[in-house]
Parts: sequence; C-alpha cells; structure tokens
Amino acid sequence: MNFPSPLTTATTWTKGVLAISTALLMFASLLGASFFIQTTIAHATSELITNGDFGSGSDLNDIPSWEEKGSESHSSTFAKNPTSGNDSASPDGGRFASIGRYNSGADGDGSICQQIDATNYENLALSYYWRGDTDAEAGGSGADFGYVEYNIGGSCESANDKWTNLKTYDDIKEEGSDAWTLDSVGLSALDNQTFFIRFRAHTTSDLEQWRIDGVSLVGDEVVQGTHTSETIV
Repeated sequence: MNFPSPLTTATTWTKGVLAISTALLMFASLLGASFFIQTTIAHATSELITNGDFGSGSDLNDIPSWEEKGSESHSSTFAKNPTSGNDSASPDGGRFASIGRYNSGADGDGSICQQIDATNYENLALSYYWRGDTDAEAGGSGADFGYVEYNIGGSCESANDKWTNLKTYDDIKEEGSDAWTLDSVGLSALDNQTFFIRFRAHTTSDLEQWRIDGVSLVGDEVVQGTHTSETIV
C-alpha cells in the first residue's frame, strides 16, 4: 500500500485551507461584508540549538556556540574527547560537555549556556544525555547536583536566583553500572519567546564533573497569514 509523503500531505492541507479561505471571501463579497481571516500553518520541526553535539576531535576549553561560566578558556568546563570510564562516549558520539566548578566560592558553579530565539516556534521540547561522576558525593551537605534551567530577559551570567529550574539531579554520583542517560523536558511555556537555556553543575571538588551531550531543542515553525475582504455596496 502506498501512503502519501508528509510533504504531499502538508501541501494538500495548505491548499485546502487556502481554498476554504478564498470561498469565504467570495461569499463575503456577495453579502457586502468586510472581515479578515487569519490562518496559522505549522511547518516542519526545526532544531534551535547550535552545536548540541559539541563536535569531535581533541579537547576544547572554549566550547563553540556555548557560553561558559566566567572565562571561556577556563579548564573546569570544556568539550571533552571521549576516553574511558566516566569519560566514555555517549550514544551521541564525539565530544561531550564536561562541567566542573568554576571556583570554590558561593557563586562558583560551572555551567554552559546558550541563547535561544524561539520567535514563531511552538511545541518546544528539550532533550539531552547526561552522566555523573564516581567521585561525586551523594546526600548530606557535600552532595553534588546537576541543574537544567532557563532565564527570560537576563543573560547567561545572571545570578542563580534569576533562573527557573526545569530539572534537578540531586544525585550525580555514579555507582555500579551507571552510564549515560537520555532525558527530555517539555518547554511549551516558552513557545514564541527568546530565552537562555543553561546546564549547571554544583560540585564540591575540582575532581567532580557533570557531563552533557546530544543537546537538542526543537520546535514547530509557525507562519500566520491574513486575508481581507472589503466590499462597499
């Protein structure tokens, strides 16, 4: 059995919407009415993250397209070429982001951040792989955490209390067969907005890292059209 392709189906649907709009406008002309019809057409899903796979090759202290906490070249957070153990390759392959603390101060959490322009996009959804560290602490005052957050109207350097939490990982200590985990978050509340997305690691030692890879933020592009009929009788 042959099924129509998604492109053929979308084209047929769009033509149908336009045909109905045209018929309504003609009917309005006969009645001497004046009004407008607004149509909204959702197009193919688009990727809104840049360099979500962190490329491939040797380690990079300055991660392209991502803003890091403090100095871009600081060695605590970098694009890591896979090796073994905690640093084994994710299912996405290639380099991954290895996020460690920037300093031991109150605002010393390491992070990677990117601005997202989702204007005219809806049904936003974020997905990513993450992995913890065997040296991380679980529970107690020295526990290590991972956070996924967003910020509207600020910047990548906004203070922690200006960010809205999407996900908290309160135990990033690897034990036994722990490995890379795929996770996702719905972001429909951020449809049609410009915002910042951030992955932040709260660790208590320079030896502890939170690893992120395969970051994807997709949305459906929306185009609106207006047709107006105005007849004077």
